[in-house]
Amino acid sequence: KKILKIRHRVECRSPFLKFFEKCNDPNKRRCTLCPLTPFPTEIRYVYGSKRVSTLLKEHMANHPEELGALLVDDARYSTAKRLLVRALATGNVSFAFANNSEFRSFVKTLDPTFIMPDRRALSTTILDSEYIEAYRSVVDALTGSCASITCDHWTSADSVHSLMGGTAHIINKSWRREMYVISLDEVHGSHNSEQVSAYLSKLQREYKMESIEMCVTDNATVMTSGVGKADLDRLGCILHACHLFVHDCLRDFPPFQPIIDTVRKVAVHLHRSRISWQKLKSELTESACKNQTKIQLEIRVRWGSMLRMLRTFNDQIGHLDAACAAAKVNPLSDEQGMILNRLVTFLSSVDEFSVKVN
Repeated sequence: KKILKIRHRVECRSPFLKFFEKCNDPNKRRCTLCPLTPFPTEIRYVYGSKRVSTLLKEHMANHPEELGALLVDDARYSTAKRLLVRALATGNVSFAFANNSEFRSFVKTLDPTFIMPDRRALSTTILDSEYIEAYRSVVDALTGSCASITCDHWTSADSVHSLMGGTAHIINKSWRREMYVISLDEVHGSHNSEQVSAYLSKLQREYKMESIEMCVTDNATVMTSGVGKADLDRLGCILHACHLFVHDCLRDFPPFQPIIDTVRKVAVHLHRSRISWQKLKSELTESACKNQTKIQLEIRVRWGSMLRMLRTFNDQIGHLDAACAAAKVNPLSDEQGMILNRLVTFLSSVDEFSVKVN
């Protein structure tokens, strides 16, 4: 056993040796991939009683094709590629960055033997492999579980894709809460309750969950009906309920409507007219207005967007006469300004409550 241990210490079993042969100097090896003329490439790899393949491996960087074939199954190399994909994805960086010459030079400086994959390899084979591994781990975690599901339906920013997304929440065997994004699927056809019901049933079958204990959705009729048709318990989103409550109150109180309509028209005009916004911005800067941002556009289905729009208008109300004239609306009267101020105060209190609930 002692002899075997000594032999294991002194022998070099590096896979790179297959590309090197013995030469006249017993402490060196000759590269069989390099030309023999004008001089053969001889690399030192024996130091005293030890044989070290570090220099052999570094030399193989000059032969990337052969080196890549050796490292394709290397665990460290595979891990590095996976981490690179994750870094680009989580950092919201295009895979084309992998083709950047400066970045590739940086990586080569860190490890000359690392064969940097290009954009095509990252976005296809490596990304697909990483996705399959992640998908299998999520299936394993959810198999046989009693999960709660959150799901929602929306349209992409360019209004091209209709999407349905879902997350699963479980308590694992160690009594820790875990959350998994389990779906982001494109859906076709009209959005209806049958579609929602079929979607939830598909998730339960696909991830082999024992049961769906609760389904959290917004309070839209389609979602409530769909969960009911799937025979599942539903918990409505309280933030969405607040959103609907506020909009119902504003719609049922007539004095609010002309005020909100004026604010909307001015906000749209400032986003369309660069000249009007530049003039307003200069005036706000000169007067040291506490809020010098452009009035945000309201997104009707997004909580808080109306509050941000009205709050900015309220902060800048003394500087908006020119913008109102350019937008072809009358400036708010003193009474309307007072109503707007109270409305912003009310919506701010609702927003603070929503943050606490959230």
